[in-house]
Amino acid sequence: MDEAKKENINYEYKQFSEMIMPYGSSDLWTALELLEEIKAGYLNKFSTASILWDIIDECKNSTGQDDISQFDVVALVYEDILQQARNKIDEVAKYDFQNDFKGVGTSIYVAGNYCATTLDFSEDAKNELAEKIKPFREELEKDVFVNFLIEDLGI
Repeated sequence: MDEAKKENINYEYKQFSEMIMPYGSSDLWTALELLEEIKAGYLNKFSTASILWDIIDECKNSTGQDDISQFDVVALVYEDILQQARNKIDEVAKYDFQNDFKGVGTSIYVAGNYCATTLDFSEDAKNELAEKIKPFREELEKDVFVNFLIEDLGI
């Protein structure tokens, strides 16, 4: 095979690979690592890949965006974990840390930045959450999503 054909195949391979996996491999790896840590929280799901696909699919459906290359998969996973923790805390402690926050600064939210995605929050938000969940801490720590949040916030 001549060099021009090899070059074309390499180009086409890259194009095809990006259609199948539009995310960088580091982003995909990070998203799957996060999900592997908390996989037990997703009932009846045995594959981190299927959990990730469900999260991406949910985002597609809720935003109407079909081009999945436009999604930050790590931020989507963080958003899902945060929402699951938020639901559990609201259910048990009757406190929605995003809507009920009374302190100064920002409530707890996801600061999406691909592999550098993290939770962002003010100290007031962290302290208020710690205080609100204190009477329910033992029960809440049984939930993998809440446990992830507690560990990530350092409370």
